Amino acid sequence: MNPNEATVANQLRAALHEIEHGTEWQTGDALDWGERIETALAVAEASDLLIRETVRAARAAGTTWAQIGLALDCSKQAAQQRFAQTA
Repeated sequence: MNPNEATVANQLRAALHEIEHGTEWQTGDALDWGERIETALAVAEASDLLIRETVRAARAAGTTWAQIGLALDCSKQAAQQRFAQTA
């Protein structure tokens, strides 16, 4: 994990802790909210990359589009349309 990933991971852990425990999540100034939005965006981008790479690896290992669709809670056609360029 590089230093930037570690920072995002720490920010994510802190944000999730605040949400789960109801502490300070709904308070804060504009700077806090900006940092929280940036963290959420970084997590979303990392999640998208993880899903794409996992689907690519699954396809390379012989997993069918139907199995991938089931895991993603969508049809095999929807999975294929979304990830065919990745796989």
